[in-house]
Amino acid sequence: MKRIISLILIAIYCFIIIGCSNKSIDSDNKEYIFRNIPYGTHYSKAKEILVKELEEEGITKEKYENISRNSISIGFGEVEVAGHKASDLVCIFNSDKNITDNNLDVAVFWSGIYYFERNGEEVNLIYNDLLDKLIKLYGEPTIKRDEKKEIWWSSETEKTAILLKKAESIVQLRYFYYSDDIDNIDKNNNIGNNYNGL
Repeated sequence: MKRIISLILIAIYCFIIIGCSNKSIDSDNKEYIFRNIPYGTHYSKAKEILVKELEEEGITKEKYENISRNSISIGFGEVEVAGHKASDLVCIFNSDKNITDNNLDVAVFWSGIYYFERNGEEVNLIYNDLLDKLIKLYGEPTIKRDEKKEIWWSSETEKTAILLKKAESIVQLRYFYYSDDIDNIDKNNNIGNNYNGL
């Protein structure tokens, strides 16, 4: 009798564990975000978050900041990403209004990009290593365009995406918000970056 009761308790325990695991998987509807900056964060706050994080890597100032009509791009120098040195880190901010030095906060965070510039076989090595790590983190890609050397991951909500792209001497890893409604981006997304920057 004790044996039957023990088996029943073990079975109930297993069902509870499996049920909880499935529930957490089904409810896990997080977006892909870049370096802990929620999409839609206004320029000043996003820059503050980014600079604070990059200071821990010894980067204290941006290389450039360009304002062009309704977008701002900020470039930083080399950063460590998933065990590789990215040549550049670039953040893009967009607005439906014209941006000037006096109204920078009309722009909101839209995309973060890493560029890995290398020669020869090193480009392939970085591309393949990043691909393996991204698959481990986010599962199989949503879209593969082998002829263009483009691989996409799209979030469950289809609001955010990751693009891994390889050209002759550069690998690009881009995180971005791709819904049409930039003004209503969900600011409550909160997923940490992994593999030091992924």
